[in-house]
Amino acid sequence: MSTRILYLIALVFMAAAVLFYSLNREKVQKQVATHSDIDFSASTINARQTDEQGQIQNQLQADALRHYPDGDRMELDQITSTWYKGGLPQTTLNADKGVSFQNNDKVVLTGNVHVQQLAQDGKAPTDLYTTVMNGYPKTKQVDTDQVVTIKSAQSNLVSQGVRADLNIGQYEFFKLRGIYAAPRP
Repeated sequence: MSTRILYLIALVFMAAAVLFYSLNREKVQKQVATHSDIDFSASTINARQTDEQGQIQNQLQADALRHYPDGDRMELDQITSTWYKGGLPQTTLNADKGVSFQNNDKVVLTGNVHVQQLAQDGKAPTDLYTTVMNGYPKTKQVDTDQVVTIKSAQSNLVSQGVRADLNIGQYEFFKLRGIYAAPRP
């Protein structure tokens, strides 16, 4: 037998093996573990975060928690969070759902979102109502591009988005409309 015939027979066997493998590939492949599954869950959550001196910084309450290892994402239902400054409550956040990313660097609140900056240093409380709000617990800032209703003792406003630094009570509103009554001396 010549070597050409041997090469031809080997080539036919290889083609048959490749064809057989490609047709049966789905049956042969093993299940690959996905990281989109929940790795832990909990209900009736009450958590507190403190600084190095032991002063409370954040407090969180939620009905349910689900953690997804893919992207280090946590989902919380019926969330209430309180942010503290100097050991005293400064801001409360409430929402139907919250999603936390990368070890609580960013939290996206959705559904009946209510952010209240509590009364401090003679300032009246300020309430923000919207459908979606991004919160940044480490810097105590919030923002959204959704319609926001702002209520305080002096005003009743509607804005197409807000960016707020809750450390100093500074708000930046976009496309603002509403009624403002200046305080009387």
